[in-house]
Amino acid sequence: MHKIWERALSILKDEVSEIAYKTWFATLSPLEFKNQVFLLSAPNDIHKNMITGKYLPLLLNALEMASDQELQLEIILQEEYIPNVQTQKRHLNSKLNPRYTFEEFVVGENNKYAHAACLAVAENPAKIYNPLFLYGNSGLGKTHLIHSVGHYITENNPDAKVMYVASEKFTNDLINAIKDGRTEEFRSIYRYVDVLMIDDIHFISGKVRAQEELFHCFNTLYEANKQLIFTSDRPPKEIAVLEERIKTRFESGLLMDLQPPDFETRVAILRKKAQSNNIEIPDNIIDLVANTIKSNIRELEGVLKRIHVMKTLSHEPITEDKVTDILRDFFYGGDDVVLSNQEVLKEVSRYFDIPQEEILSKKRTKEIAYVRQIAMYLCREIVGDSLKEVGNFFGKKDHSTVLHACDKIEAEMKKDIELQNQIVDLTKNIKHGN
Repeated sequence: MHKIWERALSILKDEVSEIAYKTWFATLSPLEFKNQVFLLSAPNDIHKNMITGKYLPLLLNALEMASDQELQLEIILQEEYIPNVQTQKRHLNSKLNPRYTFEEFVVGENNKYAHAACLAVAENPAKIYNPLFLYGNSGLGKTHLIHSVGHYITENNPDAKVMYVASEKFTNDLINAIKDGRTEEFRSIYRYVDVLMIDDIHFISGKVRAQEELFHCFNTLYEANKQLIFTSDRPPKEIAVLEERIKTRFESGLLMDLQPPDFETRVAILRKKAQSNNIEIPDNIIDLVANTIKSNIRELEGVLKRIHVMKTLSHEPITEDKVTDILRDFFYGGDDVVLSNQEVLKEVSRYFDIPQEEILSKKRTKEIAYVRQIAMYLCREIVGDSLKEVGNFFGKKDHSTVLHACDKIEAEMKKDIELQNQIVDLTKNIKHGN
């Protein structure tokens, strides 16, 4: 804990003025680091309010960089600290991540309906969409949205008891309660709240006793007109070994899915995160990252943090080559080249000795048009982009142009040995380096 705090302070020294550092950060003291919750004490209310009101995102980012993991941050006064007391007992709502608010959430075509549903629930808990069930692949913003609901409710009703918990913790709390003969205490914690939000509920699959408790917990809260929110990586009907009575209760409310963000939304997310953390990143670097990471917002944030660390430690300009190295290490531990449209274009350009600008241009000479078609084919085959995404990369080409190029190359490969060899060589070079 103390080493993490020392590393965080070192990072903060480069982020704020010397006066701000000595006045606000050097006066904080680490108290606990348990269950990914980092607890700090402030000397007085003035310091606590300044940190939470102005510097909280900056401080949280420094701690996450220092610990190389996502965590939650809580700041209390020294006299409030009681050792060995669970964070939940100190404050029920303290599990909410301060960064996950509606203001920080980037709305796109992929998530606008889920966002609207969550906002409606936050404004009228238990009066509309109850239960609310969000589902989609990992890293698409489900957790961010339900934390946003929690923040909105507590800000507008400070007395509201809002509980956020991962399904694994729900299960572990139950196991420990059974083992220690504290099942009534467990029920009093989970059944007497105004809002219960359980993340990753699919992990309750196959856990008979946990499902039994969840069923009764659901009924108690629903009948008491309390809000229930769940997230999962799949819809209820696809969760294996889940009691039918629980599935029907999940499905009795509103089910909303989140899809991977499109390119424009990925760019907006990166810009928003960079702005929130005071990170200056050129547009070409943002485009490179957005073109490479396409299905996971958490990975976008992870790469952004690594870029920030690199810039902070090296004090050198951020270049595409350096960011490509970060992306390569991020995905493949340094063994493979990042599979992006830019990497395909770069290798095709090198292989045929035609400048990238020529391939992306509107020139229709036989040689350039042919190489452009090969590049489009490889973007589809290796990167896996949609026809529209490939078309946008190649200068807003219509998707039918890309489809024609792919069909043509695929047909010619069946009768042209030289083209087959070229595609094999290019694929090997792109995936494993020259």
